[in-house]
Amino acid sequence: METARCLQEGVLTSVHDGNIGSIFGIGFPAWTGGALQFIYGHGVDAFAKRCAELAAMYGVGFVLTAEVIASLKQHQPVYGRLDASQSMDAAILNPAGRLWPC
Repeated sequence: METARCLQEGVLTSVHDGNIGSIFGIGFPAWTGGALQFIYGHGVDAFAKRCAELAAMYGVGFVLTAEVIASLKQHQPVYGRLDASQSMDAAILNPAGRLWPC
């Protein structure tokens, strides 16, 4: 949740930075791909629902604002398909349609 908040606040400038930082900086399990990839793997809506459940049980520290949820959705990677004229790097696009840093 804190990684998602950092993305929304502009502390993190990319999903890639959040994933690498969470693995090497705070010891997030590497097999998940990082904190943000973990969220995207489960789905933003499912993650928000689980946070709401935890907030009901344990308090406001688990509350995700609408802005954080919107930021997660805005930054969510979009994976495209390759055709014969594209390189592997073109397969991973960011929400603006530009290559995702790999």
